[in-house]
Amino acid sequence: MFPESQNADVSSEGQTGQSPSPEFTEICVIGRRKSVVEILVSLLFGGVLVTAFLTGMAGPVLFVFVPVFLISFWINLTLCIRPPRVIVKGNDFTLQAIAKWHTSATNVSQLELRSGQLFVTFLDVQSVLPKEQRPVLTSQFSKHGYHVKIGDGVFSLEDVNAMRAALGMTLQEQDRHAEFEARLNGLTPRVIVTPLLIAACVIVFLIMALTGEGIVKANTLALIQWGANYGPLTNDGQWWRLLTSIFLHLGVVHLLFNMWILKDIGRVVERLVGNTGFAIGFAFSGFSGSVASVLWHDSIVSSGASGAVFGVFGMSLGFLLLNRSAIPDEIIKTHRGNAVAFLSYNVLVGLTIPWVDQAAHLGGFLAGFCCGLVLSCDLTVAKFQRRFRNSVLTVGGILFGLAAIFSLPSPKLDLLSIGRRIDEVDAAAAAISQETGSLLQSGKQEAAASAERIRQEVIPKYQKLATVLKEIPDRNEAQSRTKALFLEYVRLRQLGWDLMAKSIEANDMANMGFAIETFDEANKVLAKALPNLKDRPIPSNLQTEVALFAASESRVFTRYDELLQQSSAGKITDQELATLIERDVLPAWQNEETRFSSRTASLPVENQPVVKDLKNYLALQREGWQLQIHALRERSHPDRRGVRSKTRRAGQEVRKL
Repeated sequence: MFPESQNADVSSEGQTGQSPSPEFTEICVIGRRKSVVEILVSLLFGGVLVTAFLTGMAGPVLFVFVPVFLISFWINLTLCIRPPRVIVKGNDFTLQAIAKWHTSATNVSQLELRSGQLFVTFLDVQSVLPKEQRPVLTSQFSKHGYHVKIGDGVFSLEDVNAMRAALGMTLQEQDRHAEFEARLNGLTPRVIVTPLLIAACVIVFLIMALTGEGIVKANTLALIQWGANYGPLTNDGQWWRLLTSIFLHLGVVHLLFNMWILKDIGRVVERLVGNTGFAIGFAFSGFSGSVASVLWHDSIVSSGASGAVFGVFGMSLGFLLLNRSAIPDEIIKTHRGNAVAFLSYNVLVGLTIPWVDQAAHLGGFLAGFCCGLVLSCDLTVAKFQRRFRNSVLTVGGILFGLAAIFSLPSPKLDLLSIGRRIDEVDAAAAAISQETGSLLQSGKQEAAASAERIRQEVIPKYQKLATVLKEIPDRNEAQSRTKALFLEYVRLRQLGWDLMAKSIEANDMANMGFAIETFDEANKVLAKALPNLKDRPIPSNLQTEVALFAASESRVFTRYDELLQQSSAGKITDQELATLIERDVLPAWQNEETRFSSRTASLPVENQPVVKDLKNYLALQREGWQLQIHALRERSHPDRRGVRSKTRRAGQEVRKL
């Protein structure tokens, strides 16, 4: 299996020369292979951070996390393809994990399983190959008292005893930890729920990141749209936010910290209470934390698995309270450091940052503690009791959930939830307008009745919305600005619908155009109040373009008539009239001509004859004004006749329409 030179080197360095080498049993023990789920979780973690840097959405502070998770992914992938193994063949001993060590079998002084981890110690580190590993092994021994450690339950007690038997060592007795592990393996052979929960949180975060919702810090409005727990919406019938908010996170640090702790403590608790019990307890803890958050303060946006993770800690304490001897002390010590770090971090952040949702943390912890009390049982008989206890917890959780949902307080409007009300009013107004238009076109409703319906059913909705907005208190300068923008939006929408009613009543295309322009201005105001709002462009169709043209024409001719009146009254000279037409009238008309040409280019073929007539009219009118400007300045009679000719032709084009 190995080159002869290597074997000779090991033999010469490893033998003391006092006795011949004993005979060893040939054996190859292969450890537990890393699961595909563990690899995917590592890949997703790394993917979040790599995506953040590739898209420029993460700062240099988080750069340190990238190599950490890339290394983690590489290690997990390697251990999936090539799991750790111990090979004893003749006088050769080989230990292969991420690295590979080779020595003589007689050079292995200690090989034992402690707390689920394999510890290997050599007699003479200078007899271990490759030589490059010897300084590392020496340093490891001086610090920890062993040369190599392979953890995470890669090898079982039976595996280690097979290795020891092959090396001629006495069999290792099953310690309390190994007995505990063996019992848990019988009750919960695989940890399923914890990696699935981690994967779900990471996938949701990754999708949000790829859609531009933020990496370092997620956008608040985006969190609400994705299902964050927000009192005004949760209390208004959207109770499902109490659960969906568990899988949303405020940023990459928030996500990584929660998932690190969940991975550490979740695997132990899941095996204690079972896959089903853990899933029920996690969901119940997260739900209860969200309920506590809404009841304590209904004006903040709450998201994250922190409440549910606190619940996992609560489950472990509740379980231990009634069954203290169930978990060996060394396991408790192993996880105690991470638990203290997690709790200390959250308490410290909660004391220094006022918007941290401590109510969710406390609610989740208490709910998890109650779940632990219900699920706690002697591990020797747990297999027979788990189904009954899971059923009790499920029924209790459903009853609590229903009671909590029906007990939620009445919703209170604020600026973040007012956007939803605006959407509802806009949708209702559009539906009424569409229905009115259909009745009007079919002849089933008179124009006056259609206009009156808009005044009676649409405009009052915006008046009521304005009243509600004015009653919302101003908490700070930013909210005052947003409130003012919302009020302006509502005012413009109300004005637009009033103009639309007038256009229907008088069959006036100009007023319809004014209404469409007002609606467009309102959308721009709303975009300032809600930066993440998707664009609401004016729909391009023949009726809209003709209406906008009519509105522009009305404005231009209103200004032109004002100038003619001033000229007739002797307030301005012909030269001044020409200058004012050139400054105020002609540019506005040319702008409309350009706008109309570009906007109607993509209209259907059947609309193009009307479009062509309007373009001719626009061109003739422009040429007429250009001739008039020249005539006023030069007092040229031929040009004056040209003006009258162009005006007559323009009038003919209008009559064609």
